[in-house]
Amino acid sequence: MYEHVFIGKIVEEVLKKITLGITLHVGDYLVGLEPQKQRLISLLNVGSDDTVHMVGIHGIGGIGKTTLALEVYNSTVHQFQCSCFLKVRENYHKNGLVLQKILLSQIVEKNIEINSVEEGISILQKILSKNKVLLLLDDVDNEKQLQAIAGKPNWFGLGSRVIITTRNQRLLTLHGVEAEHTYEVKELNDKDAFELVRWNAFKNEKTDRVFSGYAHVLDRAVAYASGLPLALEVIGSHFSNRTIEECKCALDQCERVLDEKIQMTLQLSFDDLKKEEKIVFLDIACCLKGYKLTTVEQILRAHHGYSIRNHINVLVEKSLIKISEFGNVTLHDLIEDMGKDIVRQESPNPGERSRLWDSDDIEEVLKENKVSSFESSRCRDIKSVPPLNCPSLIELDLSYCANLESFPLMVNGFRGQLKLKILRLINCRKIKIIPLIMLDSLEELNLRGCTNLKTIPPLKLASFEELDLSYCTTLESFPHVVDGFLGKLKTLLLTNCHNLKSIPPIKLDSLEKVDFSNCHLLERYSILGNLNLPKRDAVLSMNPTPSSRVEYICHENCKVSLDYLSDRLLMFANVTELHLTKNRITVLPKSIKEFKFLSRLILDDCKELQEIQEIPPSLKSLSALNCQALTSSCKTKLLNQVMI
Repeated sequence: MYEHVFIGKIVEEVLKKITLGITLHVGDYLVGLEPQKQRLISLLNVGSDDTVHMVGIHGIGGIGKTTLALEVYNSTVHQFQCSCFLKVRENYHKNGLVLQKILLSQIVEKNIEINSVEEGISILQKILSKNKVLLLLDDVDNEKQLQAIAGKPNWFGLGSRVIITTRNQRLLTLHGVEAEHTYEVKELNDKDAFELVRWNAFKNEKTDRVFSGYAHVLDRAVAYASGLPLALEVIGSHFSNRTIEECKCALDQCERVLDEKIQMTLQLSFDDLKKEEKIVFLDIACCLKGYKLTTVEQILRAHHGYSIRNHINVLVEKSLIKISEFGNVTLHDLIEDMGKDIVRQESPNPGERSRLWDSDDIEEVLKENKVSSFESSRCRDIKSVPPLNCPSLIELDLSYCANLESFPLMVNGFRGQLKLKILRLINCRKIKIIPLIMLDSLEELNLRGCTNLKTIPPLKLASFEELDLSYCTTLESFPHVVDGFLGKLKTLLLTNCHNLKSIPPIKLDSLEKVDFSNCHLLERYSILGNLNLPKRDAVLSMNPTPSSRVEYICHENCKVSLDYLSDRLLMFANVTELHLTKNRITVLPKSIKEFKFLSRLILDDCKELQEIQEIPPSLKSLSALNCQALTSSCKTKLLNQVMI
């Protein structure tokens, strides 16, 4: 061998030894990392050379995942034969080829030609399996990235460790990283946060200056950042070489409009969401923070169906929201600000934005009187609605506005001008009264869950199709219907109106669904006759008209009489599903067989029921759970009945 070649190989080996275990720059000033660093080092279990570990670090953007990972990397890199720190997201272009080339160049210290991802995987497996490797894969956002450069533990030599940082916890699960080898980065406590913002503001200046007037503004910065290191560093830099008043102004600006650097960092997680996931996130960020998970799911299920649970899981996995130990949906204050800022950017005009949460914006929009559809549900700030004179307003939804106390009693233009078709005030629990409703165009009125609503003014609603008064637990009387006619009403829901005693005469030619479940005090309603009194001469003056449209009837926990079952119920000849749960009936009469289309009959918890005299011909499902008084002969007959 030529002497110069030999010397060259010696130099190459020496350089490898020198560069082996080289540490990387982390940051100029680090606080609050040591406990988390020690926890991660324990997860790596570097001293064990008989296995390969993959460890995942996850958390929201700007929380310090990369900083923590680099600290762990620097503390352990000297124990490995070769190492690599790879910024994954910024070097991933359509496939993992670029990532593979960077990784190989750092491991073998020379460029290797690769023509495809598959070829790169084969080469990586051969090289990595012969070495004890420390690999730090930073900011992974796609499972294909991991498949291309760190597919399985058996790619690596024994003793190797792979550290993965990501905003998406699910990626770790999909890649087989065990739950006990994952770590969620925590926010800084107030003491460490104060120290970090102080250092970024004043660097090495004497700390006496801080406590001579700056402490208050620094405390404000700590509260605003809520432990997010990125925000503390950005705000601290804004304070550098500024007077106290200038610092206050800078912080005021940050509180009004999220700093661009913080916004861009946090919004990366939002941009990775699918369309429906983005909608759910913005709903939560703008309107639903702090609500119980069950309530959030109930509210959003109307728009997203039962897939809402999956959407929420995705948001949790991507560290955009959290579910507290008490079951509340929470999110970091700056994540909330990021979401609200996305909505603000939709338009400078609040009336053209997809969501409203600020009471001043809501009042401004309603006073403009130019909107055709207005939804500001779940706004906790709004307490009252200004007078409405919006000829173009078609839909008004103020559901779940927990502090809404009143509607304007005098509503300009309501009669003859307002074309409102939908009015929803679901779960507005402080509302006690709503204005006179004389809306010829109204099709839907939903007051579900208005638990303090005691009375409703007369209704004159020629176009009415749906009325929901469910869970209006203090409502004592059904609203008077002008002319006694709701000819287009299809759905009437009065579930859990515990204090409702009667319903006035109403003609309902189009009724399709009615539910009076748990109306404990309901004694009479003229559509179906007298539920409580057995004598037929007690029926109200308005003669009921048979309805061929109703297919579903629910009378759970009501005072249904034998007379009602024998006579009045038969007006609904086409009913297919009948619920009579928790009624004090003793006999289900023979007339039940007249329901030719009834396929499902529920009699659960009718504890006094003794006899079921006949079975409808089309019945497919009969449930009589906990009907303790049923006679043995009746049970035998039911068991022998052939159900088709």
